[in-house]
Amino acid sequence: MSILMFEEMNKELARDLINIDNNVSIISAFCKKDALEFLDKQIGKKQDISKRLLVRFRLDDILSKATDLEIYEYCKKNNWSLYVQFNLHAKVYVLDQNICYMGSANATSKGLNINKRGNLEMSKRFQLDTEEQMQIEKVFSEALLMNDGLFTKMQKQINSINYRPAISNEWNEEIIAKNINSYNVLFQDDFPMNALPTEMLEDETFLDIYKEDSIEVIKEKFYHTKIVQWLISILEEQENKEIYFGELSKKIHNIIFREPRQYRKEVKLLQIKLYNWIEILNYDNLKIDIPNSHSQRIRLIERE
Repeated sequence: MSILMFEEMNKELARDLINIDNNVSIISAFCKKDALEFLDKQIGKKQDISKRLLVRFRLDDILSKATDLEIYEYCKKNNWSLYVQFNLHAKVYVLDQNICYMGSANATSKGLNINKRGNLEMSKRFQLDTEEQMQIEKVFSEALLMNDGLFTKMQKQINSINYRPAISNEWNEEIIAKNINSYNVLFQDDFPMNALPTEMLEDETFLDIYKEDSIEVIKEKFYHTKIVQWLISILEEQENKEIYFGELSKKIHNIIFREPRQYRKEVKLLQIKLYNWIEILNYDNLKIDIPNSHSQRIRLIERE
């Protein structure tokens, strides 16, 4: 299970797509129409192949051309089911339910190195076990299946915007309300990569947080990430709106996608970084302490 780089993934993925028998599921934060056409070309005109695509589809992704709005019409015409998940960061390609590519490559021409001028991407090819297949299904189960009504609402909002890159844009509340997370699965990329938000060694690209962002901007962005919202949902379920470190570790173990061993990070390290960020960013409704010299406790405080 070696690391695939540059055109290596392109070639292996193309070979596997040519040989698929039943289905393909692609999870990619960004997606371009030319990349989807490339993938479809490998599949060819095989009948009865089930095809699913899950993309992030944030408004800024569309306006900045990171993702093509046209992929919806393409999917409709070419028998792809298109799903959206506004907190998506993963890049996963699953063929016939058990062949899996996972890494950093989005379904774009640069991500897949289609035009030989791609990004420096790394991926792994491995076999999914039954539990991992179920986790992939959970990812799709918490996503929203695109339809004509939702697409029309999105088009209407896009047409009303005078786009300027320096200004952040979000879907209106009606659209966002349709994509409320049920939090069936977490990925390592949902956690912060840097140990501290005040000493970032590299951009948190998966979280859309960057080194040049002010601490106020980082605080706002991080609060709305999937991991923080999942944590809040967990705390809301607790009788006293609090949970200790070990108990939360168990919950993370139960929900986190079991990535290839070479990629896998210890849950404890992911959790420590999460706590560091919450403490430093000092949210008024999330407090961490160590009562009675016990283990760390995190509490949800009602906002006044």
